[in-house]
Amino acid sequence: MILYFSATGNSAFAARKLAEATGDRVLSMEEVTGPVEISVGERLGLVCPTYFYGLPAYVEDFMDAVELRVPAETYVYAVATYGTFCGQVCELLGQKLQQKGIELSARFSIRMPDTWTPVFDLSDSSKVAKIMAEEPAQLTKIADRIKKERKNKRAKRQVPMKVVQLYHPNYEKFRKTKYLWTTDRCTGCGKCAANCPTDTIEMKNGRPFLPKSKCSMCLRCLHQCPVFAMQYSDQTMNHGQYTHPEEL
Repeated sequence: MILYFSATGNSAFAARKLAEATGDRVLSMEEVTGPVEISVGERLGLVCPTYFYGLPAYVEDFMDAVELRVPAETYVYAVATYGTFCGQVCELLGQKLQQKGIELSARFSIRMPDTWTPVFDLSDSSKVAKIMAEEPAQLTKIADRIKKERKNKRAKRQVPMKVVQLYHPNYEKFRKTKYLWTTDRCTGCGKCAANCPTDTIEMKNGRPFLPKSKCSMCLRCLHQCPVFAMQYSDQTMNHGQYTHPEEL
């Protein structure tokens, strides 16, 4: 079983490709409605993106709430998708698992386009394509190690935990919904509200309305808006939109 969280398709693509290669089941964390039962001999994988060197708020909440029924000796692995560094995502997932009496066997990471467009510019399709061209080889190598149930203590492109402890608290500031706004291009289609993983967006008088002060700030609303009306502060308008082409 592979459980994943994905806002723009990167982690969904990675999870699906790993499932195809390993013969494992795959399920979005957003579709989990009860206990997750792992059969004897089955593996458990967790796949999610890197947010400010740490876990997305959605994944933290999910891991705290979910009941995982995992037999002893199960091979359990984590995969972090990242743009520059994967921080300590795998180790943080390992800590969440340990609280449930489950040991993490292996940690992996895969570089993909970074969708935090308040900083990263995805408007150059050739640069995005170059990064994506590296994905198959990375996934093949990870899948091979999973099938062989190789264990390890470190994922590629980690940073020290002390750095994460200093940097990740910035996430709390940047996930404030006051930074999200819509341009006059908004048609009131409601896709942003329907697709929001935390039910943060509501439609009010034909426009998106965000009554909560914070969300996971996954930017799914921005990247999947049909007319690119949703923006983050004044920094994203020129940086383009992105969804993984195989997960549209």
